[in-house]
Amino acid sequence: MPTPINKNNNNNSEQFIDFFQLELEEIEEIENAPDPEYLIGSIEEGNAFPIPKNGITVITAKSGGGKSLLSRAILQRFLDDPDTAIIYADYEFDKSVAKERKYSEFKKPIKEGRFILLTQVNEEKKWERLIKTKSYQQYLDPEELEDFEKELKIIQQAKLSERQKIFLSMIYFQSHRFIDVIVVVDSLEDVIANSSDDKEVKKFLEFILKRPNITVIFNHHLRKAIKGEQITEQDIVRGSRVIVNKAKAVLFITDTTDEDDFTKSYEIKILKMRTKYLTGIDKVYARVNTENYELTYHFNADKEKIYILKQIYFTLKQYKELNTRELIEKVKEKARKSPNKINEVLKEYQSYFDITKHGRATIYKLPTGDKLFQLENLIGLEDKEYKQLVNYIAELIPKIPPDWEKEITLKSGTVLKLNKKTIENNLHRWSKQWLSEIYYVLANEFLEINIDNFPDIPPDDLDDDLNLLLD
Repeated sequence: MPTPINKNNNNNSEQFIDFFQLELEEIEEIENAPDPEYLIGSIEEGNAFPIPKNGITVITAKSGGGKSLLSRAILQRFLDDPDTAIIYADYEFDKSVAKERKYSEFKKPIKEGRFILLTQVNEEKKWERLIKTKSYQQYLDPEELEDFEKELKIIQQAKLSERQKIFLSMIYFQSHRFIDVIVVVDSLEDVIANSSDDKEVKKFLEFILKRPNITVIFNHHLRKAIKGEQITEQDIVRGSRVIVNKAKAVLFITDTTDEDDFTKSYEIKILKMRTKYLTGIDKVYARVNTENYELTYHFNADKEKIYILKQIYFTLKQYKELNTRELIEKVKEKARKSPNKINEVLKEYQSYFDITKHGRATIYKLPTGDKLFQLENLIGLEDKEYKQLVNYIAELIPKIPPDWEKEITLKSGTVLKLNKKTIENNLHRWSKQWLSEIYYVLANEFLEINIDNFPDIPPDDLDDDLNLLLD
């Protein structure tokens, strides 16, 4: 066994660095590391959508399986986020499809310098206007500019295709300007000509991974089986294995849409997740409203039960409260399902409702607050209360002094240090429950009335009064 050197025998002992102390500190940093972040939701709140931040995610499906539509809906979530830049590399661009997918909604982030659209017809113009003319210099701080120009030189000298150089220049440029950059590439084979070439794939993907604040979603095709070949989930992605190896997540989506003109439903199977994720979850069920690209999702596999649950929700919304027999009768008319099946759903999901006893009868009512939010999220409804909270807080932000700070402890036990910048940066990322608690604090600080003075006012009425004040 090697004997440790006694550094005290050396006259210059104070110059020694305690190597193993530094090793210990590294391990302690790992132990205290926070949970990985996700683009939408979080592990802590139990609602993480399976796209990790700051890395590569590959979405694969059969041709026409919904990759592009799902990616478009993900971007919709960030159109109003001032700290997130969006780059849409649509190399299968078609004007009629773009119009149908409401690309016109990208005008707002474009005016804020947060959105770049790269297509097969405009990429060289973008290169000319931004890079070749050095127009980028007017958008970057001196320090960021120096770093970007060093990176740009490396990109230009690398053995990459012209398309790859343009693409990397654009995402690097935005990564120096914004806290987060979200990139959708449709599709991977349009930016990596030979996706089976390990060397080419590795070089390009490693360039992407050098910047720490970029999340890239690659839409990619399935590998076609050779006659008689059985393709496993590990080999389902077309091209080099480097694609899968470098990705934080690989998702396989299946279109499960019933006949519905305005909503698309998808089963998202998680083939690979390199970061910590929700325990026991290997599938996510998503819905996209094709009218407004609203994305909702849940983790329950039973479509029939969710359908019945949705009918129960609308029935109780109409009748306010019903006993078990009345509720089953009315849902049976709407859902055309057996009483036994409806009763089974009521029992399985009873924790989502407010239930009271009246003699022998069990009375069902819709819940309120966060419980209602969970139910509506489960059945795929748009949450208006969540949007209302976001709007309320957005109205209060201009009233917050730049030097204001406050530490609060949420009901979950999480300690938050609030200031104006933190609120602006996270307004569209916090959960409804967090927003509700944060709004309560802000309203007490910055509205002309104090909420604590009105304990007997029902929440809905209080919301209306506060809305009038904010108006």
